[in-house]
Amino acid sequence: MNNPHQNARMTPLGRAEMVRRIVEEQRPVAEAAAGFGISRRTARKWLARWRAEGAVGP
Repeated sequence: MNNPHQNARMTPLGRAEMVRRIVEEQRPVAEAAAGFGISRRTARKWLARWRAEGAVGP
């Protein structure tokens, strides 16, 4: 998603960074979500998209 809506909390780069922390640094989803000010549910959704679609997903 290269054109986030105006109320989006994070940019695609921010979402990619959050996913990187979960995957590469093996941080818990709850910790990464809290660090970015989003819900665990949203963080899990973006992580699932990344796993399904790769770098284009989050």
